[in-house]
Amino acid sequence: MYYALYDFEFSKETFMKIPAKYLIGMNSECYGRKVFVQWLLLAMWHAIIIFMVCLWSIDSVDTSMDNGMGIGFWFAGHIVYGSCVIVANWTLLHKFNIHDGYNLVPISLMITAFFLFFGIMSAWG
Repeated sequence: MYYALYDFEFSKETFMKIPAKYLIGMNSECYGRKVFVQWLLLAMWHAIIIFMVCLWSIDSVDTSMDNGMGIGFWFAGHIVYGSCVIVANWTLLHKFNIHDGYNLVPISLMITAFFLFFGIMSAWG
């Protein structure tokens, strides 16, 4: 919500002085089918890399539980999901034009919340 409402590349005064800066929005230069497909391809690339790296590192010979069984797909799935949470939030943080506490704190809390709830669930049962 903050990103959509308050993260401006230019100040309001700049837009009032230079109305040509509105043209990129009117001409759909920053968003359109081509940009949307690029975002989808980038997201798929991130997903493939995260999935392969996480499962490869978790499913090695040295990773097993005390009883000799593998760690399991449940744990590996959580690692993949946690990595996706981190990458999505870092990508969002990278897209911000203004870095202050109003965007750094919520993104840090979003990343921390996943691991906090995962830790609670693991300790509970």
